[in-house]
Amino acid sequence: MGCKFKSSDTLRSFCRDETGATHVMEFVLTFPFLLTIIALVCQIALLVHAQILVQYAAFNAARSAIVWIPADLDRERRNRISTGSRSTKREHIRDAAAISCLPITPKARSIGSAGLSKIAFLEERLRLKNARELTSVTLEKSKFKEDDPITVTVEHEYVLRVPIAGRILGKYKGITSTLLLGSSFVKPLKAHATLLNQGGDHGCETHID
Repeated sequence: MGCKFKSSDTLRSFCRDETGATHVMEFVLTFPFLLTIIALVCQIALLVHAQILVQYAAFNAARSAIVWIPADLDRERRNRISTGSRSTKREHIRDAAAISCLPITPKARSIGSAGLSKIAFLEERLRLKNARELTSVTLEKSKFKEDDPITVTVEHEYVLRVPIAGRILGKYKGITSTLLLGSSFVKPLKAHATLLNQGGDHGCETHID
């Protein structure tokens, strides 16, 4: 009986002991803020990396532009580029930018497990399609002369993948493509690059927004 009462008294004293309760409460209150700060730091680091790749995409798009704009195609004359959506020259320029943005483009949905080499190839093709949908290219004009500066602007809607930080830094977008993982928060990244028409060796100017 004495042992029973002693054990009961020990249990009561343990339950009444509040040593360390204040520290636990402080941790519980501050942990969400700490987690948010960590998420923001990680996402900002990824944004800096993404901005560098978008700048690289703008440079590659400008290089593609100085090659394709002087070309004489059936529907697009030399040093002219169509403003329509079926412009062959514009598609080549956008593809150059989209390929450069592949490392920051979300992968496509899983499409199977059989034939791994073939599946990997198809997934990369679908990822390139995602990059095309998230990347847009604009040129300041549609008619050029010899040695005219050609400025290409590339805008990529970077998908924010870090939880919590995406809601703070990005804007919500319902992505209609079935290849992407539903709706996401995106951050538009923009960069410019300027090269001389048929004169890439004359110099290059790059700008970042």
